[in-house]
Amino acid sequence: PARLEELALLKDGWLDGLGKAPAKDGIRWFSDAWIKTYPSDLPDPFTYPTSEGGIQLEWTSGKWELSAEVNLENHKATLAALKVGSDESFDGEADLNSAKGWDDLAKMVRTYVAA
Repeated sequence: PARLEELALLKDGWLDGLGKAPAKDGIRWFSDAWIKTYPSDLPDPFTYPTSEGGIQLEWTSGKWELSAEVNLENHKATLAALKVGSDESFDGEADLNSAKGWDDLAKMVRTYVAA
């Protein structure tokens, strides 16, 4: 949540004049949903803004790199996992408006990072 508060301070043009600032109401929604839904036993991700006004979450383990790009308008996340040094990967989508979507995100983290 503290990192999300920092991202809420961004203004349009933050990326060499081109980056769209994440919507404050989208950040608020995500922060509230994260606190209520993301399992506390899982590692927190690094969190970055995207140039399109969303947020990107990234986790790294010794073997895997995971990301979830969250669209703050429609609350959908594009999920990806890549095994370092191989062609093994996973791609998916999670609708974070639903409990199943949050379960899918947690399952990805649990499977590839927390295992």
